[in-house]
Amino acid sequence: MDAGQQCGGGDSSAPRIVIVGASGFTNLGDDAILAAMLRELRAAIPGAHFAIATGDPAMLTDNSSFGGADVTALPFDDEAIANALATADLLIVGGGGFIYDYDGRISAHAFLHGDGSLFYPHLRAILTAHTLGVPIQVYAIGVGPLITAGGRGLSRTILSLASAITVRDPLSLVESRAAGVQVPPPELTADPDLGLPPVAPSAAADRTVRVGFVARAWLHPGADWTTSGRARFERYADWLAAGADYAIERWGATPIFLPLQRRYDDDRAIEEGIIARMRHSDRARLADDLADFRSLQATIGGLDALVSTRLHPLILAGVAGVAPIGVALSPKVRAFLRTLGLPELTLSPWLARDADLCAALDRALGTPGPIRERLRIGIATQARAAARNPAIAAALLGGRQTVSAVEAASEAPSEAPMGAGAR
Repeated sequence: MDAGQQCGGGDSSAPRIVIVGASGFTNLGDDAILAAMLRELRAAIPGAHFAIATGDPAMLTDNSSFGGADVTALPFDDEAIANALATADLLIVGGGGFIYDYDGRISAHAFLHGDGSLFYPHLRAILTAHTLGVPIQVYAIGVGPLITAGGRGLSRTILSLASAITVRDPLSLVESRAAGVQVPPPELTADPDLGLPPVAPSAAADRTVRVGFVARAWLHPGADWTTSGRARFERYADWLAAGADYAIERWGATPIFLPLQRRYDDDRAIEEGIIARMRHSDRARLADDLADFRSLQATIGGLDALVSTRLHPLILAGVAGVAPIGVALSPKVRAFLRTLGLPELTLSPWLARDADLCAALDRALGTPGPIRERLRIGIATQARAAARNPAIAAALLGGRQTVSAVEAASEAPSEAPMGAGAR
């Protein structure tokens, strides 16, 4: 493999960009982020070649949403990333939230000795690029919670090597500043998914109201539960089952459960268990045909409301004009709905009160007009903020190290597309 092939093509004059994110690990939301990033980077940097570290290289080469002559798929390992960086003009680390330590102890020893868990591979890519003199953009990441001194220290040390840092929500900005990241100053933008065009909704055999549900495990498979932790998770599952039954009884709805991830957190197994708890389990449907993020978009676009414990289905719902009801297992869910001006559609899984979920469903299904208008405004604002991410990448490739060079490019007004779900 020659140098050009290592980083996405043989044209030595084309900008060569390495992307290290979270695609290819069976999370359809993370795959959607990569597709959105490629779309906006191709528009901002015509002719660029991309080498992308992914958990599933075949996904990039077999799917037209990602692949093309401008893409080379890399295995997600340190050696492959380092080889690509040797001929790169820019490293982009981003798309997703992977700077955190709330569910694992951060260790400098593990970072330095090749541990592949948590966000160590992403940070090692930054260190390698810095050593090679390659500019680095940390791209619309989610940061936090960072709760240990080790986690904050490692994040601060490595992120400070970047040429530019953008974060996707206000809480990530607070977390990065609290960790001591000062240079480069983190900048608040928004998630790349906000610029992903909606997909036409899946055809429905009937005209019933459709409410989507996205559940997730609270621990990785094999992890140990405390007695109180198990009890709270069981209450969460009962709560979502009761919400699905309420949607049926009050609104005549069809509950559709959407499994987004299978490799680490088996959403399908969790959602099958929730359906089994329902009084009207025969009325629920498990969307087991979600082959990729575009099929996820099509399914979400055909909903009337979505109740999700994961962030990116909520973003895709908002883009499609579908009422997003967030279950804030993670602070990022609350942060996103607050930026849209819909904080009342955020629910706590720790409290898991039936009345709160029923009231949110009543708002979403009973008075959808005001919610859609607030979504239209909020999504358009966030999409404009997200446009700064590729503009900054283009500026770094142009050798301009200040954000003033990209301000004009990101100030042009844009309207976020509203899909067929805005009915």
